Amino acid sequence: MKKIFALSLFAISTLPVLAQSTEIGFIRAEVSAGVFSTNDTYITKFEYDPTGYYYDPSSDFLWEISDNSTLVFFADISFFKYKRMEVGVNLGYQQLSSNKAPYGNPDPNTGVFPIENVTIDIFSFMPELRINWIASDDGKFEMYSGASFGLNFINEKHSMNTYENVSYKQPAIHVNGLGLRFGDKFAGFIELGVGARGLMSCGLSYRP
Repeated sequence: MKKIFALSLFAISTLPVLAQSTEIGFIRAEVSAGVFSTNDTYITKFEYDPTGYYYDPSSDFLWEISDNSTLVFFADISFFKYKRMEVGVNLGYQQLSSNKAPYGNPDPNTGVFPIENVTIDIFSFMPELRINWIASDDGKFEMYSGASFGLNFINEKHSMNTYENVSYKQPAIHVNGLGLRFGDKFAGFIELGVGARGLMSCGLSYRP
């Protein structure tokens, strides 16, 4: 009983200290564009024969979708801060497309197979944990790292086999190895990492 009472007193005594170190509300907002995300090497299952010459509904051939891709765009909001740690959410978008897959019968005059075009829209939702390792006294420089884990919401559209249009979810992850922020309330930043946000991204940041 004495131990429980002592622990309770200790917890109560630390509440003011925790409150002074904790911020809840709008901490910062950011927008960014990245390149070389893990989505660029995205593999999806198309029902085509591995030779690529005819449609085979029984095939489980994996077709690579990396012909064309947009930059990956993200918007971030942080809403909780405790000392060096920040918690927030990331919202992202990227589009991939391919026209690799021959389909159906060849043209009788040219012998050329018609081409199936596929477009994939990827919407990401990822909670993020960020650690601010270094912050200058004037608040105009930060060095940080972070990790995000959530879901990709994927819409797959086929130009010819429209019955194969589908929407589904997959895990999404990103690890930010190094981020540098330059500026005060309005600032620019650059990040190096691996995952859904890209190998390198840069953007604009605002904090009140």
